[in-house]
Amino acid sequence: MVRKKKRKVTEARAPERIRYPVVVLVRMFVLGSVAVLAAVWAIWRQYTIPRSPMVVPAAPAPAASEIEIDTSE
Repeated sequence: MVRKKKRKVTEARAPERIRYPVVVLVRMFVLGSVAVLAAVWAIWRQYTIPRSPMVVPAAPAPAASEIEIDTSE
């Protein structure tokens, strides 16, 4: 049997390149950019565009009644 040579603790390793999943990084950057732009747009819209008045039902029109009301007293 051939014994493997023990590696010394002080022996330097060759640096390994860290591999990043490029597609995931691009997708995260695009999603983050869209989120920041949406937040900026919402804040701008909140403080610059006047809000429309709330929708309130109009008073009903007086109905035409067949019963005559005598208001002269």
